[in-house]
Amino acid sequence: MSAKKLEFQALKYIDKHYLQGEEDLEKEKLEKHIKEFSGDIDMERVNEVLQQAISEYEEGDTDMDYFIAKELHKAADLTRREAANPEFWNYLSLIFKPEFVRHRWPSCKKNRFIMRTSTDRHALARLWWIAELTEKDGDYRHTEIAFSKQDIAQNIFDNDFSHFKDLLPPVLERLDNEPSQVAKKYGEILNRRFAVLLEEDMTKKQLEELAEDVRVRARRELGMEVREEKRLSKLRNKISRS
Repeated sequence: MSAKKLEFQALKYIDKHYLQGEEDLEKEKLEKHIKEFSGDIDMERVNEVLQQAISEYEEGDTDMDYFIAKELHKAADLTRREAANPEFWNYLSLIFKPEFVRHRWPSCKKNRFIMRTSTDRHALARLWWIAELTEKDGDYRHTEIAFSKQDIAQNIFDNDFSHFKDLLPPVLERLDNEPSQVAKKYGEILNRRFAVLLEEDMTKKQLEELAEDVRVRARRELGMEVREEKRLSKLRNKISRS
């Protein structure tokens, strides 16, 4: 089973009825638009992973994302240049395993099946890329944190700063034990910071300090520091009276 890609010209045959699983495609119309893809991909393993997700997870269950991201990244040993090719991802989602996309995204929105330039919404490309940006020497610990809350996956990795690989470990480590709303605010603040900062000019220590400063600021803007201080104050008063 070799990897393929689906040329953009074939997208004219895709309609909402096919995306929703109500109609089949006319394969003879598509054959001339399906070409070989040069990436090093274990397609048998990709099929196993996606079928396992369908079998073991409930429809729409976000818990499947980490499992798929990790295993898909292992099975698809792509260069970043190869992984930026939308035609490969469109083949996977539209021809190879559309039933997975329907299972993970029951709304069957078009952008979950079709990638043009951005990977942010594609059902499979986004998972592979988050794993690519967070894995280090076979360690997927930070990938797991990235998918531990949907607010982290969305508000950190939908921004350009997520491609600064040295920045991600300190950011994810600080969001690991924070509530979901902190991730959203964190992404907003960090996005503003990188409008004027250049990550490549920053040392590891400076990135650590930046990640912690943004965490503190996000909590402060959400009013969490004030609430925590009030809670501690009440606790201290209770202890002093006892």
